[in-house]
Amino acid sequence: MVRNKRNNLLITLIGGILVWLGWYGFNVGSAFTFDQIALASFVNTVIAASAGTFGWLILEYVLKKTTSLLGLLSGALSGLVAITPAAGYVSYLSTTLIAIIGGIGCYIVINLIKVKLQYNDALDAFGIHGVGGVLGAVLTGVFQSHQVNDAVENGLIYTGDFKIILIQFTVAIATVIFSAIVTYIIARIIKVFTPLATTKEEDKTGLDEIVHGEKAYFYGELNKFNRHMKF
Repeated sequence: MVRNKRNNLLITLIGGILVWLGWYGFNVGSAFTFDQIALASFVNTVIAASAGTFGWLILEYVLKKTTSLLGLLSGALSGLVAITPAAGYVSYLSTTLIAIIGGIGCYIVINLIKVKLQYNDALDAFGIHGVGGVLGAVLTGVFQSHQVNDAVENGLIYTGDFKIILIQFTVAIATVIFSAIVTYIIARIIKVFTPLATTKEEDKTGLDEIVHGEKAYFYGELNKFNRHMKF
């Protein structure tokens, strides 16, 4: 597995900003109105992106003695994913804690566990959306507040009762199992019509050229050209 070889961080930054902006749409929009709960969801989303970034970058700096743009964007996305189940149910302080835990948890899975197990997740969809989503769902049961949203009961930190956490955990696991089964069925159907995996030769050539007959980048050709240039 090739590590730390990024294709285009500028495009990644633009994409990350667009995703970040879009997140306000479904976190706040889920209220279907603009009331106190929707406002709380908006503020919690702002806080979560920052706190998730903080959690990710702190751990990245501790382990690597540096921080990165990709880490900033990954941390922000981790925080956004983690707060999504809880956006309209928790206080601002609870949001901060949930997002920091989400950022740290996603970092550990992507940069430590994934490297150790060498599983294929090129976009880190499982590491961020899967792990962050499960953490956020379970932590909702810890931090949810009746004062923030009177439609829910108080969570663990207010009552000491694990009932809501168990409910959240059960639902999260059921969602994982359901998603895995449906994804497997869809993948098997797709495999009937086209291969799911590329060959080593196709990976080496690049899918842009294999599938579309063109290349987006020409690093090799430019490097060869530059070696023959005299300045």
